[in-house]
Amino acid sequence: MKNKKSKIIVPALGLILLSTAASISGSVAWFTANRTATINTGAFGVVKTDGTLAVEVTNGVGTVVTNTTVSRVTDAKIADVSFNPKTHQLYTDKGNGDVSGYREIGGTTSFSTAPTGGTGTGAHAYKIDDKTYYAFTWSVTLTYTWGPDKTPLNVFFDYKNSSMSTTSAAETDSGLRIAMAATKTVVFAGMQATAGNLKGVYGTAANNFEEYGTTNITGGVFGGYFAQSVYGDSNTASSNATATKTTYSQALDGDTQSVQIARPDFLGTIEQEGEETNSDIVINCIAWYEGTDPNVVNNKSLGEVSSTLAFYATTQGE
Repeated sequence: MKNKKSKIIVPALGLILLSTAASISGSVAWFTANRTATINTGAFGVVKTDGTLAVEVTNGVGTVVTNTTVSRVTDAKIADVSFNPKTHQLYTDKGNGDVSGYREIGGTTSFSTAPTGGTGTGAHAYKIDDKTYYAFTWSVTLTYTWGPDKTPLNVFFDYKNSSMSTTSAAETDSGLRIAMAATKTVVFAGMQATAGNLKGVYGTAANNFEEYGTTNITGGVFGGYFAQSVYGDSNTASSNATATKTTYSQALDGDTQSVQIARPDFLGTIEQEGEETNSDIVINCIAWYEGTDPNVVNNKSLGEVSSTLAFYATTQGE
């Protein structure tokens, strides 16, 4: 009989702080020229009733890690971009007032710069130089030590216990996005209250952007998106997503496997291979300012946004 108590809870995975440090005028609408960000990840706890679950946080692009704290590389600035969660491709404006389309920055499924000494240095598609970045990344590894129950665990983004908040009331706060990428990629936009404002660029031609859940930003590795009080899956246009955070139902141990992996909050699975004692899942986190957000426009200021990310897990269903 399966142990129905098997559950992972990460009640407070991350604290993200963003503050203004530069203001440079631009001319292309939807892409702001105010660009800087500071990221700090606070302490968090993990509870597992059957065995033990270890958590390791690793620095990536533009970040450093000290124990359980993630912060930006000293004096690092971040440019606003658009991130396609299906391809992990970044886009930005062409600059110099050219509104005929977008330019491709780079796409990658590797979110580490292969740093040495925890400095976060090294070449990467998301990096301009050692002080300027298109996006900040870090990774969280959840390692499970197997007990008597060998049933695989499905890991999910915990929408109900995740949040973003601000005390600054800055105009660009709603543009903050955090993607969590494992087997599937989930996007959290906790400051954006309107689902129809969740968009991304998918090509270099003018107006090549769509809502999450539409043809060019759907399927594949993209599982779902979560706004302040609205969520949707990879096959639902964000403007049509109406369910709220308070009514959101989490996965249950009794749910079938096909139902669990089809959920918009599904990230991946921890399972035992061979006779290994420990198994893990790596969740890569990407933080950026989404240039297509209507509140991220020229000459608006960045504020301070704190974010708590949480995860949960269930035993894999039949």
